[in-house]
Amino acid sequence: MKLEFISNTGFFLENNDAIFGFDLWETSGAFEGSWHHYPPLRKTKIAIEDCNFVYISHIHPDHFDLNTLLRLDRQCIFIVPNYFGCLIERILKSVGFENIFSLKPFEKVKIIDNLQVTLFPQFENNKFHESSIGSLIDSALMVEWDEWCILDCNDNYLNDTWIQYLDDNYPRLDLVLAPHSASGPYPASFLNLSDHEKNIAANKLERKYREDWVKDVIRLNPRFAIPCAAEYVVVGRHWKKNEFLGLVSPTDVVRDFENSAQVAGTNCKAIALDCGTTLDLRSGALGGLAVRDYSLEDRMRYAESLQHISYPYEWEHSFADVDFWCLFEAARENLWQKQTRLNWFEDYVVGINIFRGETFVFNFADRNVFSDDQVNQGFHIDLVCVLPRQLLYRILTGKTHWNNAEGGLLIDFYRQPDVYKPEAHVLLSFLNAC
Repeated sequence: MKLEFISNTGFFLENNDAIFGFDLWETSGAFEGSWHHYPPLRKTKIAIEDCNFVYISHIHPDHFDLNTLLRLDRQCIFIVPNYFGCLIERILKSVGFENIFSLKPFEKVKIIDNLQVTLFPQFENNKFHESSIGSLIDSALMVEWDEWCILDCNDNYLNDTWIQYLDDNYPRLDLVLAPHSASGPYPASFLNLSDHEKNIAANKLERKYREDWVKDVIRLNPRFAIPCAAEYVVVGRHWKKNEFLGLVSPTDVVRDFENSAQVAGTNCKAIALDCGTTLDLRSGALGGLAVRDYSLEDRMRYAESLQHISYPYEWEHSFADVDFWCLFEAARENLWQKQTRLNWFEDYVVGINIFRGETFVFNFADRNVFSDDQVNQGFHIDLVCVLPRQLLYRILTGKTHWNNAEGGLLIDFYRQPDVYKPEAHVLLSFLNAC
């Protein structure tokens, strides 16, 4: 059994001349044109076209890259989560793929005689805050292939409950791929924070990710552990936000682990991989291309070199005569229906501000929409979201998804007090008129 890393959470498993691909993202410009690979991709020994099986963990474009998947043979077998009415399965079938296992949480299936997989749901609603609503999309996969037992967490953060569950049900883990970092608009996109405050918040994120990865892996104690996730750089006019993302280098996490592992007495070996680097699970030998170490300064120089790249929404010209008020009222009604299904009606006020234009205001506790000139004095707006008119139009009409625009750092925020309400950000993903 050999593993070849691609980037982010993407990798290939090779066993008995069969190839299993995971979260295959190669197309630059994920998240509405914002994300490019960092460090840049290199040529791998295994190609996308070689895959016999593919797991897609969730719908985010750095995991579900349809442009890349179209290169696969139409007989390839897919394993996907079944959320949102089997959304991923429906998209794959629309482009000619038919061999799809669309699994519900905890469902176990035998793919072929010597290969079975179990799909797990989201482990943790929110890593930093209590939240009644999770992201609604994450999954993880346990792969049992011949004698090997491999857990791919991708973006799915472990917690104590799940670590205990895995300890109880999988006493031997050969390999765990677990997220050591994350992406999101905080603190980089928050206008209420100074650069100094952003640096403090980003450093706090980094410490939390590093400490938790080390702690969780020591408790799981697999033979091998690989840090993965959040391997990207923001390009275009938002490139300066890279300084405040709070991303962690996988080599730094491995150094932390090695220092802590000596104290904990674990036999696990943590390994930082890079695009084109291979790991032989039987011998533990590394091969292929060398791992690149990089600094924040390296990342910033690379991002600056790509600041000229435009985003797809900047080419949107079909909105000139659109009645934004009617669109927004329809979007608010759809969001209200989703709130009803999730039973979340907290008194939390959001203002959607079109850059240099009007503001649409609503309270999650109220079905109505108010314009900025209707808001009474003393009507406190908890979260202001600032975005260009073209981008809001594409979101409201379903051409673009709010969550992708937010994840791509294309939306700026202002909140006072600076208190995070995770449910609000999850629910804003359902703000569309379609």
